[in-house]
Amino acid sequence: ERRVRVQGGLNVVELDAESLEQAWGVTINGPAEAELYLNVRSEQLALDGMVWTYEGGVLPESALLNLPETTALDIVQGDHHVNILAPSADVSFPSGLVTGNLVAASLSGGGQVNCGHFGGGLGR
Repeated sequence: ERRVRVQGGLNVVELDAESLEQAWGVTINGPAEAELYLNVRSEQLALDGMVWTYEGGVLPESALLNLPETTALDIVQGDHHVNILAPSADVSFPSGLVTGNLVAASLSGGGQVNCGHFGGGLGR
């Protein structure tokens, strides 16, 4: 499991792709007024069977998984309650659930996206 603790306001966290791929889940802990931009810089990323959970009042709509360099993203199974910004990525999504926004160059597969609301203010 990968745990991320955030404070109120804007939090920008850099995370390496390998540690994210090896985690069975991501737990974000912080107050309701927290905003999290989780930056992962990697050309390829696989999110396999991962579960996202939130503690302490922080909400999924305030979290953004930012993948600015990713060109290939695999989402396999899992329960991803997070907004995903991967504008250059070809996403293979054969199964699983994303509750949030999924922005990508292309999307293939039978995975389910339940559009959520991104409540982050981009630093206001």
